[in-house]
Amino acid sequence: MHHERRMFLDETADSGNGFRPRRFCYGHYEFHLKVPRTRQGSFYPVLLAVIKREDEESAHLFTSLYSKGLTTEQIGEVAEELYGKHYSKQQVSYLSRSCAEEVEAWLNRELSSRYLAVFIDATFSPTRREDSVRREAYYTLLGLLPDGRREVLGIVKD
Repeated sequence: MHHERRMFLDETADSGNGFRPRRFCYGHYEFHLKVPRTRQGSFYPVLLAVIKREDEESAHLFTSLYSKGLTTEQIGEVAEELYGKHYSKQQVSYLSRSCAEEVEAWLNRELSSRYLAVFIDATFSPTRREDSVRREAYYTLLGLLPDGRREVLGIVKD
């Protein structure tokens, strides 16, 4: 990263401004890095992009597991097996919060003004409410577009 910053400084009018600590885990190893920085803060090492992509992948995994019904504690245990790092319930909750943003974007999307047909189907799924688990109906509304594609219009609980 030091050489990468030197090349960056040769091409720009920026100047070096020390280092900042960065820690990340891979497998069962923990790495402590000294990341070079610039005065204007415009330098971003390629290695950090790789680490960021890995963080995004783990957030995607947590979101997927959470949507499948695993608890935050169970997801933390899976992460510990895969990454060798313990994630607390709060950390898992934070990383899976991006799912809520995606759901919100999906709910606020613009729907077509015309559908040839609308289908409604119910799926009965075991749902935990307080101290008991009951099978509840979740209705899926599916619209058929004029070009033959299908679009999920919504999923509604009875």
